[in-house]
Amino acid sequence: MASKLDKQKLTALLCLIQEREASDSDSDDDDFQSESESESEYRMMLEMTDVDDEAILLGALCNKDRRTDEGDVNQTNYATMVVPNMDDHSFKCQFRMLPSTYKKVLDMLRPLLQTKHVVLESQLLSAIWLLATPDSYRSVGQQFGFKKGSLHFYFLRVCKALASKFPEVIKWPESCELAKLSSDFECMAGFPGVVGCIDGTYIPIRGPTDNRDAYICRKGYPAIHLQGCCDASMKFTDVSVGNPGSIHDARAFSTSELQTKLNNSPLPSQYHLLGNSAYRLTQYMMVPFRDNGHLTDDEKKFNKFHSSTRVTIERCFGLLKGKFRRLKYLDMLLLPDMSYVLLAACVLHNIIIDNEGQPPAI
Repeated sequence: MASKLDKQKLTALLCLIQEREASDSDSDDDDFQSESESESEYRMMLEMTDVDDEAILLGALCNKDRRTDEGDVNQTNYATMVVPNMDDHSFKCQFRMLPSTYKKVLDMLRPLLQTKHVVLESQLLSAIWLLATPDSYRSVGQQFGFKKGSLHFYFLRVCKALASKFPEVIKWPESCELAKLSSDFECMAGFPGVVGCIDGTYIPIRGPTDNRDAYICRKGYPAIHLQGCCDASMKFTDVSVGNPGSIHDARAFSTSELQTKLNNSPLPSQYHLLGNSAYRLTQYMMVPFRDNGHLTDDEKKFNKFHSSTRVTIERCFGLLKGKFRRLKYLDMLLLPDMSYVLLAACVLHNIIIDNEGQPPAI
């Protein structure tokens, strides 16, 4: 985690930027934000003491000198005037959720994001848009009236707020819920006693300059590892993020909080998770028989039912990446920020399913 904001350093940086602007004052006025608007925007960031990531704000301030390339963008009424008039279909196409779901997210995050300086709806809608599409910061900033640096600042602010809701939204089932989970899975393919399916997936990234080889996954590109466990409705019941792409699924599980939880509070003997052959067979983890060419008919039947049930987690990952296309490639440099983005997407994924139900099978 980055250090707390050093306001003296940031104020000095702001003064330096303003001096640079003064030296360029003979340029066209249309290429610049007004002095008062510029100063107000960045002094407002300095006053937001609830943000603890110095790198975000430094990046926003440093991006200020690039606005001659980006053009001047006036604040728009897109979030407050255009979006509320969208029908349900149009809203869901743009923001991957129904307006009723968005309102619940808005109310959930209001205490964390409310500020007198920037419209709350603009912060949240622009962040969801960035998660939902691979669009550039420039194009999304023009849509919502933000500079690139400011949009990056608010995007991470929203992602951190969503990530803080992780314990409330992504919860491991209580003992009284296991029977219902098992029944839901058994209805799918007849495999009894299943209370969750677990797997790992890769999130492509630009790749850090330090220890880059550690992030090269088995598919040959830099990535971070996302481990997920889901129920029959494709809601996450546990998520672990941040491991480098070169890590094996079994190793990621062995270092996760989920294994610690299962070791300290074992599942009842009749219940278990389903994992693929990358995982080790244990009392709480059921894996398929290894196909060495000599499987019996019963073992083949077992593997078929196992696969038909375990595919739920594959569908879950597909749904997550389909809704939030930003996860197709995270063009970011700071690894902690990537974790916030992934957790935010997983939290939204669960909220959408909670409020809109399981998507139909294709």
